[in-house]
Amino acid sequence: MGGCNGAVGPKRPDDRCQALPCSIPRPDVHACRGAIDQAESALREKLSSRISERCKPSETVLKNYSLSILSRVPFMPARIAHFSLLVPDYDAALDFFCRIGFECREDTDLGNGKRWVRIAPPGAETEILLARATGDRQSGSVGEQGGGRVWLFLETKNFVGDCQRLQAAGARFETPPRDESYGRVVVWRDPWGNRWDLIEYAYPDRSGTGS
Repeated sequence: MGGCNGAVGPKRPDDRCQALPCSIPRPDVHACRGAIDQAESALREKLSSRISERCKPSETVLKNYSLSILSRVPFMPARIAHFSLLVPDYDAALDFFCRIGFECREDTDLGNGKRWVRIAPPGAETEILLARATGDRQSGSVGEQGGGRVWLFLETKNFVGDCQRLQAAGARFETPPRDESYGRVVVWRDPWGNRWDLIEYAYPDRSGTGS
């Protein structure tokens, strides 16, 4: 079977045709759908002209082919920008996180007591969005977003120094620091009860935690 230029299509109904459009430079979702529709239409035409009616591919074959086209189109999101952390009070949360070395990247008043507060460790790409809890449901979820398990992981290059900084800021350590195959780690809680790992990884790619 040929490549993307001038191929004649599949010789059997279950073959995956590589002759149809497969290279689209960073399209939007509508462009992706258009490419899929075009691919399906072309595949139907090629097959109908070459094989008998009873040998035509099923809808499942055509759907799987469409998904194979879609999988080659790079339109998925590139990164996680923010995630929300519920806190009882903006200022108290800002004070704590700034004392452990985070920076406040934005604090915008949105009115009605609501603020857009973005924090992150220096140089980090993903940011924490501090969200002041309102109502009984949100207030009851403060410190419980992880369901009782460690769900926040703070990487460090200075394990001893950052342990001291956390303790000075009022973080509660659940266990003494320990050495694991993937690095040094200690479990700690912030003032609202969220459980964190402070980790100094042994390997640059952060590997070793899944063994």
